[in-house]
Amino acid sequence: MIWLHRIFGLNRDGAAHKHTAWLLNRESFQAELERERMRVDRNDGVFSLMVITTPQQNAAAIERLAEVLRGRIRRTDTAGWFDHERVGVILPDTPSQGAYKLASDLSAYYQESARPLFDIYTHPADEHISGGRDEAPAAKDEALVETVSDAAMAGSDRRASSLRTRAVARSVRIDRQSVPRPALFSRPLESLLIAPQPIWKRAIDIFGASLGLVLLAPLLAVVALLIKRSSPGPIIFAQKREGIGGRIFTMYKFRTMCTDAEALKAQLRKFSEQDGPAFKLTNDPRVTPLGRFLRKTCIDELPQLWNVLRGDMSLVGPRPLPVDESRNCRPWQRRRLAVKPGLTCIWQVEGGIDVTFDEWMRMDLQYAASRHPVGDARLLWKTFTKVLMRRASR
Repeated sequence: MIWLHRIFGLNRDGAAHKHTAWLLNRESFQAELERERMRVDRNDGVFSLMVITTPQQNAAAIERLAEVLRGRIRRTDTAGWFDHERVGVILPDTPSQGAYKLASDLSAYYQESARPLFDIYTHPADEHISGGRDEAPAAKDEALVETVSDAAMAGSDRRASSLRTRAVARSVRIDRQSVPRPALFSRPLESLLIAPQPIWKRAIDIFGASLGLVLLAPLLAVVALLIKRSSPGPIIFAQKREGIGGRIFTMYKFRTMCTDAEALKAQLRKFSEQDGPAFKLTNDPRVTPLGRFLRKTCIDELPQLWNVLRGDMSLVGPRPLPVDESRNCRPWQRRRLAVKPGLTCIWQVEGGIDVTFDEWMRMDLQYAASRHPVGDARLLWKTFTKVLMRRASR
């Protein structure tokens, strides 16, 4: 879209036209967004973010949008450039219902062919507030028609993919000709605020995971055979975990428990030695004799090298929690989802079951804010030495 900037004189980080000059530039808007998120996390409030894409990416369309926005948003709302192509509006103290209503009102100012696309994000997400679906208010001659988009994409590629069916990312388009019907709850904000993965980190992940799978292949085969002979059940334990941006993926481990372990978890929950939503039990009766050895040496985690190679995980990053545990985290704790989960992390080598859940989450946030190749190397080395000394996390 650089050629558009040059032809129409658009400066997405600070437009100078009289209709768009009042919009915050990208850097200032992102700072305001982070400030509002911190305020809501501290006060247990709620806010929504509306990200608007115009069908025609030209100066006239952007000026029209800015003019409409200025006449419709409140003094407490903040509008600015979300990125180089989209305008964002921060709506303090506004759940998704209010954001949907504003989208409906804004849509009424446009002809159908020129109608913008509105992506609505709510923090905390509605499913974390009420546990149910959030219905948008029905308006006469207007409705919310679902389309689906990839929250990780941007620019023209993102617009081209807006009709693809994806499970974790959703946007809404207002269609005044449709019959009114309820809309699904809006996306959580963490699905949008994802920290870009450095090239060096992905390169290390691919190299390390590939080398590990090749060198450890004989060990993996022996362990698989031992598990098969020692107890009935599958060799690999697959579980849904919540990863970067709240995306759900399947994490793989060598099975270390009896086959009905998940069913017994609810009965053992009251004995958990970890506070918060996480479940940790040192002498877990569900663990098999072989499983205890695999856990003590962390060999049970080695199949996750495949998750790293696939891109679901990284060698270093916050440990992924099961979906139910992750979704029961407090809003500020879910900031850890801004980066990919990993095989090891600060908590894994310096915390473990001896620290509180809040301390664990702060360790994850500390890592997310300070990723560096030297730091990753240090954590990998500490993990390796702890395994050799059989002092791996319990």
